[in-house]
Amino acid sequence: MISEAQYTNEEQTSVRIIMDGHELFVPVSAENRHWLEIQEWVAGGGSIAAYVAPPVPERTTQTIHDHVRIEGNLSANGVFPPSEPISIATGNVEELIAIVVRLGLAKDVRV
Repeated sequence: MISEAQYTNEEQTSVRIIMDGHELFVPVSAENRHWLEIQEWVAGGGSIAAYVAPPVPERTTQTIHDHVRIEGNLSANGVFPPSEPISIATGNVEELIAIVVRLGLAKDVRV
């Protein structure tokens, strides 16, 4: 017995149903026996809920801290005093490595 039904997309080509306690995904097709059962359920008073789009996830910023370790002799090449720490803001490890090597702060960088 069907207890709930909801379209799974805006095009209404598939329906998610709960039937006898089991979740099923049923294509909208006259050749599918479950679709025919859904039609009988609707004719008997059941209804298929409209598709609801999932919420858009919030954009997050990842900060790289202890996940990257620079090995080797650090050289300032006249850009930064060697005794002072530098901060490079990027959310991409490959980009961070390229910046460190380009600035001459390390010759060999391993992640």
